[in-house]
Amino acid sequence: MMTKHFGKSDVSELVSSLS
Repeated sequence: MMTKHFGKSDVSELVSSLS
């Protein structure tokens, strides 16, 4: 994962897009 490039909120949005 590229979580180091994302903030917690960004991660949530990323997960939402993947879901």
